[in-house]
Amino acid sequence: MQTMITNLKGLVGAASAQQTGIDCTSMARFNGMILGAGQGGLCKVLCGQTDAGVNIDAYFVLASTDLGLQCDKRSRYLYLGYETTGSLDLTLTTDSGLSKTIRIVPKRTGQQRRRITIGRGTTAEPFVWRWLTVKIASVAGSAFSIDSIQVLPIIKSGGVL
Repeated sequence: MQTMITNLKGLVGAASAQQTGIDCTSMARFNGMILGAGQGGLCKVLCGQTDAGVNIDAYFVLASTDLGLQCDKRSRYLYLGYETTGSLDLTLTTDSGLSKTIRIVPKRTGQQRRRITIGRGTTAEPFVWRWLTVKIASVAGSAFSIDSIQVLPIIKSGGVL
């Protein structure tokens, strides 16, 4: 099986769709459906809540950012505007390879904004970053949409005030 990456007209914002575990060499929109073609023939893709009864896990990874600040930073909180049918996993990875995953359980249905505690880390391993990468993933195939992600940095002075 291969990973299929394509751009399809009609997806919101001309977004890319990526699917793994399908035997397709091409995809196209036809008669309101998205079809994949491969050696086994045609198949419908990007439809339904499950893939043959198995949850469809989704995630996206944002480009690493230094927020335009060329210094070490900490962040106590991340603010997330989202809507989901279940839990999400938020993974923060620093340029030094330190990674932290936080499970986000929605407090209600519909659109919501949450303040998520990142924390300072430990004295032995503080959660300090120059570059930060954010990954958001569904848990158990929950559908989700993200409207906003805001990280407020605390700039380290390096001991100089």
